[in-house]
Amino acid sequence: MIAEHAGVAPETVYSIYRTKAGVLEAVVRATVQRDDEPEDPLQRRWVKRLLRFPDLHARMIGFARHTAQTTELTSPIYAIIASAGTGESELDDLQRTLLDMRFDGQREIMIALAHGQQFRPGLTAEHAADTFSALASPELHHLLTVSRGWSQRRYAQWLEQIVDAALLE
Repeated sequence: MIAEHAGVAPETVYSIYRTKAGVLEAVVRATVQRDDEPEDPLQRRWVKRLLRFPDLHARMIGFARHTAQTTELTSPIYAIIASAGTGESELDDLQRTLLDMRFDGQREIMIALAHGQQFRPGLTAEHAADTFSALASPELHHLLTVSRGWSQRRYAQWLEQIVDAALLE
């Protein structure tokens, strides 16, 4: 179907992406790195804008807002991978790769956003990044918006509030 929609031979799709997992990974990467943003998270325009915000609170709320938008786009893809991946090592490996990519990128951004400022007492940037990644996961987004029927707006507001409460003084 992808080849047909793109107007190319199926062999072309397979030669570029090799497998269905390769196609799904490319879709997630294109969604996360939209608008031809660099692969390095700290070089992306939106991160550079956040780093100019005056304090950690404003940077974290901006990060939550951007992540809510990205998660709206990636959540359905993650749901497809999760439902198709049970028992298929290729898709299980893809889930692990995407999880690592998400955690690593968010941790790198989180450390940069902290920029010498403190999260709530006793919370390191590393633990803050783990907490943020869990709260902002596509799986939780899917649960709240699809299973619980939340609107995207409600989810985004909730994410901003919960990130503020969990990570900041």
